[in-house]
Amino acid sequence: MAGRKLSGSGVAVSLSFAIAEQMKERDYGKATHAYTVLLMKLLPDFVNAIVDDEQVPGDALATLKEARHR
Repeated sequence: MAGRKLSGSGVAVSLSFAIAEQMKERDYGKATHAYTVLLMKLLPDFVNAIVDDEQVPGDALATLKEARHR
């Protein structure tokens, strides 16, 4: 998605769906849920690592934080 205009909420939702889809297709037995939770907890680190826009990471992290409190 290099060069595209990103929104924080779009980044947060896209990465969350990507993790959910990837983990849905895997069979790690009882550990599947734990791996999914771990990857979701690492989302803020992913966002900070891959988004170079100044505004987007803050908005994405706020969206992720809000989603966790629901």
